[in-house]
Amino acid sequence: MTFLGADTEALAAWSVTAERARTRLSALLTGLDAAVDSANWTGPDARAFRADYEARIRRAGAETAERLANLGRRAADEAREQDAASAVDGSSEDSGASGAPGDAGDMSSPGRTDDSGAPQPVPEQIQHDVDDPAAIARDAADVTQGGMGDCYFLASAAAVAQTNPDFIEKNVWFSDGKYHVRFYEKGFWGNTEEKVVDVDPQVAEHGARRSDGSISTMSVYETAYAQQQGGYDRIEDGGHAQDALFTITGKEPTTTDEEPSVDELRQDLKDGKVVVADTGPRDGEGGIFDSESWDDKDGPVPRDTVSTHQYVVTGVTDDGHVELQNPWGPDGGYQEGDSVKKPGTLLLTEDEYRERFQNVTVAEDPDPEH
Repeated sequence: MTFLGADTEALAAWSVTAERARTRLSALLTGLDAAVDSANWTGPDARAFRADYEARIRRAGAETAERLANLGRRAADEAREQDAASAVDGSSEDSGASGAPGDAGDMSSPGRTDDSGAPQPVPEQIQHDVDDPAAIARDAADVTQGGMGDCYFLASAAAVAQTNPDFIEKNVWFSDGKYHVRFYEKGFWGNTEEKVVDVDPQVAEHGARRSDGSISTMSVYETAYAQQQGGYDRIEDGGHAQDALFTITGKEPTTTDEEPSVDELRQDLKDGKVVVADTGPRDGEGGIFDSESWDDKDGPVPRDTVSTHQYVVTGVTDDGHVELQNPWGPDGGYQEGDSVKKPGTLLLTEDEYRERFQNVTVAEDPDPEH
């Protein structure tokens, strides 16, 4: 029998491997850049060294990281396209490739839908809310993920908005009949550039809402991010908190699978840092490379926690419990194929926290003067 096409599980798993490699490479380059830039060395030799480093390492490293990201996205897209084609002609069952593991967001959000849905008008009140940090923080605490698998973005946006709502207020505004959102991108040479996205006053039918179902500032922010990324189809099937946090803040986050202690988490939050944590897969959810990709897990994710999902780390109690917000909303929800309801918040001991969460992404306070 002749096999045509590709092993979509292998493609999806490779896309995750490529992204994790990109994350490690970016973190290494960030450390190298900081060491070179902070070195107390002046004079002709120092200038020559830094010019050589810029040409041989910094630029090449940034280009390599970008190539890894592009190849990873291409592999994931190919897997989805082949699965979709197979589903249409009936030649194969759904391989589940779109549910590849990693810090790539959940693939079974509450009310999961096949597309983003028809556009819905944004109430005029939101024009005032985007100018009100208190309203932004309220909407972030109440954000409720819709039918798209973009928890990585919603958790990141909610974390920034609750930590520093003034920053979001400065970067979102309404004028001339449109919403305007300032995001950040990497330039050709790896420099950080601003990009303002102009959004008509409408959002996706199946997008983020408040817990009561109404449109919020987070709905507008999600729509702007979709537009910045090239459309809802570019964000609704998972992504990475590190990318989302950079796009939101312009600060290069750090992702690590060495979870900080509760004392370190408490200090990070006290310092105004943004912290997002993602869970690993349950048994069998990691594709054909499951054991290799997730061998540092202590065990499968417990049933009260959404697997392969991003949470906001909102606090650490005096007695050392970690508080986490599920972007599914205060009421939580059910994961596909699982009858156990996942709560909207988790309060975990340090051991429970380490058992459930695979990676932690931390971004510096985007506006330390606030």
